[in-house]
Amino acid sequence: MTPPAVFQEHLSKPSENNFMFILAGLLLVLFLLPAINWLSSDRTAFALILVFLSGTLLLSSWTLRVKPSLFLTGIVLAAAAFLLSIIAIVTGSNFIGYWSLVANIAFWCLGVWIGAAHMLAFGPVTLNRITGSICVYMMVAHIFALLNILIESVFPGSFTNLTATTFSDRLLEFLYYSYATLNTLGYGDISPVGPLARSAAILESTFGVFYLAILVAMLVSLYLRHQSSEAMDPHHIASKTRGKGKKPQSE
Repeated sequence: MTPPAVFQEHLSKPSENNFMFILAGLLLVLFLLPAINWLSSDRTAFALILVFLSGTLLLSSWTLRVKPSLFLTGIVLAAAAFLLSIIAIVTGSNFIGYWSLVANIAFWCLGVWIGAAHMLAFGPVTLNRITGSICVYMMVAHIFALLNILIESVFPGSFTNLTATTFSDRLLEFLYYSYATLNTLGYGDISPVGPLARSAAILESTFGVFYLAILVAMLVSLYLRHQSSEAMDPHHIASKTRGKGKKPQSE
């Protein structure tokens, strides 16, 4: 299985263990969010959260060695998301706040695009590729968390049992809900009741179920294809033939 040409034209050869840095950044964001929220005021926490979220994905774009045009797109989206969010805080404009969420969602979608392209690239199944699949999974959870915040902001009351009153609290709450939905845990403490909220929940839970099944099939296919390619490689065949032709040395 090789990635479509639309993926390949934006990629260069990835370095080893690049997804390890991205996974570390994503985990750091998850565990730092509560600390930031607890130690800072809402405005400061909001700005710091945006810096961490944007920095994590920019790190992913850089470590994956994307083409300059795609990396520049990431920088533009990150800057737009950050500036729109700051303007929304200063002015209190809900309209600008909605667009800041849209820019953030587009930003993380770019990260999924980059990660999936490298994950689908032809080659051996390595620990780095498996780590990449985990990163894509976590980035999808972030996308749905931001999407659900947007839905609740535009259509208040789309979710029940929400307790957050600030954006930083709400982000933590919806990240928790997003991961629970993606893994089809169904705790039930937060429930979607609005039409769009329920549609998003259906999409996310369906993605979570099929992602694992498709991922396993894809990794097996890549492994078999790589093994077959190695077996047909003339250099590989020649080296095996030379190895078999060697006679054991007499003592």
